[in-house]
Amino acid sequence: MTVKMNLWSLTLLPGEPVPIYVPADFEITNVALGEELRNETGRSVVKVTHNPIDPALLASDSDDEFDSDDEDFDGEDDDEEEDDEEIDAEEDDDEDDDEEGDDEDDDEEEDDFEDDGFEETSVIASLTAGRVEQTQVNLTFVKGEVVIFEVTGENAVHLLGNYINQWPDEEDSDYDSDDYDDLDLDDEDEFDVEEFDEEVEIAPKGKIAAIEEVKAVKAKAEKPAAVSNKRKAEEVEEKAEVETLTKAQKKKLAKKAKVEEAAAAPAAAAPAPAKTEKKKTLPGGLIIEDVTVGTGPVAKPGKRLSMRYIGKLENGKQFDANTAGSPFSFVLGRGEVIKGWDQGLVGLAVGGERRLTIPASLAYGKQRLGGIPPNSTLKFDVKLLAVK
Repeated sequence: MTVKMNLWSLTLLPGEPVPIYVPADFEITNVALGEELRNETGRSVVKVTHNPIDPALLASDSDDEFDSDDEDFDGEDDDEEEDDEEIDAEEDDDEDDDEEGDDEDDDEEEDDFEDDGFEETSVIASLTAGRVEQTQVNLTFVKGEVVIFEVTGENAVHLLGNYINQWPDEEDSDYDSDDYDDLDLDDEDEFDVEEFDEEVEIAPKGKIAAIEEVKAVKAKAEKPAAVSNKRKAEEVEEKAEVETLTKAQKKKLAKKAKVEEAAAAPAAAAPAPAKTEKKKTLPGGLIIEDVTVGTGPVAKPGKRLSMRYIGKLENGKQFDANTAGSPFSFVLGRGEVIKGWDQGLVGLAVGGERRLTIPASLAYGKQRLGGIPPNSTLKFDVKLLAVK
C-alpha cells in the first residue's frame, strides 16, 4: 500500500527544460496552467524524457524457465557432439573466416544501438487556455531516475503531487514485537491502586460548614495517634535520662514540670469559638437563626460583603448555591439583593453563619423565577467571608 507524504511541485516555463535527479519516489497527480497567461488561447503540451525499462529485462524471467529444459538435453547433445567432433574440426577454419566478418557487423549494430540510447520522450498532458486549464494524472517516478520535464507553447505550467512511500510494510517489519519481550517493569514502578484506596469524605451538597470543616475533621482524627506516638517516644527518652540523674537534678526537673503544667492550664481552659443557635423573628416574618457567631468585622449597610450560601424551598429542594470558586459579592442595604438579605445579614460578623427563613413578601413575591414558584418562602444557609 502506497503512503503519501510531503507535497512535491515544479513550475515549467516555456522553452526551459528542467532535468531532475529523483532523490525519492514521488508521483504527479495534477497538471495546471499558471495564474498569469501570456497567451489566453494558446495550447501547452507538457512532456517528460526518461529512460524506459529495457524490454530484455522484462523477458529475462521467461528465458530462465527454459534454462532447465536445455540442461535436460545436454546429455544427449554430448553424445552427438563426440561423433561430430571430427567433422567440426574440418569446418572450423572455414567458420573462423565467416565469424570475423560477422563480428564486424555486430560491432557496427551495437554502436548504432548505443547511439540511439534508451531515452524516450512522452506527453504528460495537453492544456488549452480558456478551455482545459488543468487535468489530473497519475505518474510515479522512482528514486535514482533522471528525467527531463519541459513544456511547449507560451504559458507556464505547474506540476503538483506527493512524495510517496511504496513499501511501508517492509519498514514496519524491521521492528519485531519479540524485541520488547525482554523489557520487564520493576514491581516498585508499577502503579499501585492500593496507595489511593483511601476514603475521602465529601461534604453533602448544601452544607457550608461541612465543606470547610472536612480537612479539620480529618486532621483531628489523625492528630491523636501522631501525638500519642510522639509522647511515647519522649517518655522513653525522659525515663532513660531520669535514671542517670542525681537527686538534685531530679528535684529540679520535677519543679520544672509543675511550672509547665501550671502554664498550660489556662490555655486548656480557653473557651472554644462560640456556637449558638439564637433564633429571632423580625417584623414582616423574617426569621434569623445564628448557627455560628463570627469574630471578625460586622456587616453594616453600605459595606461590601463576600458570601457563601445555599438556597432551598420549604420542601427542601435546592434552587441556588455558592459554595466554591468566587464568593457572591454585593453592597448591603442598596437593593442589590432581596429584602430578606438586606435585613437579615445586618450584624453578621465575618466567620459567622446564619439561617434565614424569608417570606415571599421579602423575597420574590408573586413572580416565578427559575425553579422558584410564586409566593414561595425561601430558606438560606449563609456564611460571611469578608467585609469591605
